[in-house]
Amino acid sequence: GLTLVPPILEYPHGAGTLEGTTVVGGKVYRGQKMAELNGSYIFGDYGSGNIWALQYDGTNVTEWRRLTGMVGVASFGVDPSNGDILLAQPCDLMVRSNGKRSYDDKLGRTAALVELADKQAREAMSCGELPFYDKQTGKSAFANFGRAHQVQLVVLDLCAVRADGSAAIRVNAASSELLIAPWKARYKELHRVFKTALGRWEQLGNRQVDNELKSLALPRFSTTVRVDAAVEGEIVQYGLKRVMRLRQPRSGALLTSFAQYQARAAFKHVFGPRPDVEDEQ
Repeated sequence: GLTLVPPILEYPHGAGTLEGTTVVGGKVYRGQKMAELNGSYIFGDYGSGNIWALQYDGTNVTEWRRLTGMVGVASFGVDPSNGDILLAQPCDLMVRSNGKRSYDDKLGRTAALVELADKQAREAMSCGELPFYDKQTGKSAFANFGRAHQVQLVVLDLCAVRADGSAAIRVNAASSELLIAPWKARYKELHRVFKTALGRWEQLGNRQVDNELKSLALPRFSTTVRVDAAVEGEIVQYGLKRVMRLRQPRSGALLTSFAQYQARAAFKHVFGPRPDVEDEQ
């Protein structure tokens, strides 16, 4: 008959450091860089983003602690060259070597863009802090998850390919040599899209079509937040600019908080207009 083996560890649902929603099996660490982890089972939780180390003596769990966090980890692997533990994320937003984000990459693909505020929202799960957002004062800003907009990545990508962070493209210019190979391939696709769009825009202008209708020839940024496109000669530009980049662990922490907000319980949803958040004193 069937013999069921009980788990050696259980943890509750939640977003705490020893909580989660979906366990992801890992690997035993046999690397050389972190002697203190030798023999530890490294695993995590897809929902909470926690990455843990577990020690098991064959009978009992002797140690269980959180190492770090990374949202959306789907599997673990081992680097055969040095024994390092590898973490894999099924991210459709990652630009691959061919310049596409997935095997079925569509130009209409969107991503969430949240508004920033200089004051923290009342609900603990509705914001993510951006420490030292203001480089001069060191003041933090807050990503308001309750004010998220779906935006076209074909427009947002322009901020990534330009050194100054502006959402603009010159349709007859080559990509920057500073871009890595996948983003150079992505730029070629963006170049094709906007060169075609600018051609349609010019055709409508030749027919004396007004500017409001001509703008429909250009990729639209979003349906919920208005950012107009402008044309100056062979340059198409939008009123957007990348002002900073987030790296791990801050980027992972922000994504984890946003994922937790999206997966919040029904009773935590706010229906109707949100009350204004009072200034902190």
